[in-house]
Parts: sequence; C-alpha cells; structure tokens
Amino acid sequence: MLFVRSLTIAATLVAALPAAAQDLDSSSAWKASSAGEAVLIDIRTAEEWRQSGTPPAALRIDFQGPDFAIQAAAVARAHPGKEVHLICRSGRRSAAAIEMLGRMGITNARSVAGGVQGQDGWVAQGLPLQLCGDCAPDRP
Repeated sequence: MLFVRSLTIAATLVAALPAAAQDLDSSSAWKASSAGEAVLIDIRTAEEWRQSGTPPAALRIDFQGPDFAIQAAAVARAHPGKEVHLICRSGRRSAAAIEMLGRMGITNARSVAGGVQGQDGWVAQGLPLQLCGDCAPDRP
C-alpha cells in the first residue's frame, strides 16, 4: 500500500513539473522516432517547413492552424503506448503546445528542447532534415 501511495505521489509531482522539465533533447527524439517508439510532430508553419525541411517521418501540423489542438490530441490518443514529441523552431511553441495538450488531458507528449534551429536543437546536433515538396500540413 505504501508503495502504491509513493508511486501516486511521484506521478503527481512529475505531472506538476513545468514543461521545460519534461523536455527531451533532439538526439533522444530522433532515436525514439526512428525506432518507432515515439511519434514526432513538427508544429512549425508551412513556410518554415519549406525553408529548412522537416525531420524525417515527422507529421506536420501547424501550431497556428485553426484545429491544431484537436489534431495533435488525436495523434496522441491514437498512440497511447508511445510518447508524442513536438518540435518547433526553437522550443517555445512546442512548450506552449505541451501545456495546451496537458489541459486537454494528454500526458504522453513532450517538447523537443531547442527545436529545429535553436541552441542545441536538431540542426546543432547534426540530425537529418528532408525537403518536403509542397509542405502541406498532414491531416492525421
């Protein structure tokens, strides 16, 4: 009983951590998404996708789109056994998105620290990007 109570308290404390404490680094996000252990969502705009490309296998859902929260939550709910990693340009939008999804009851989402182009982000880690043609948002 004490063990279960301790686990409950620990889970509550982790859930209360600020978004930055739940971030993960780009290399970890790349490894998990490449192995199929996590779903990666690029939440930048189509213009940003065209300018720099997107991480391979990332879904594209524009954070500024009218139904972003609904689409991102649908992806998270469709993959209950996997984490959903959100990446933006620098990490700010993905942190805001994590907070938004948390208010919707989504607990399996994490922000990729540094985003695509921030300090210690995807590009700084030398991780791959691919050009995306028309760069239209995905419709999960």
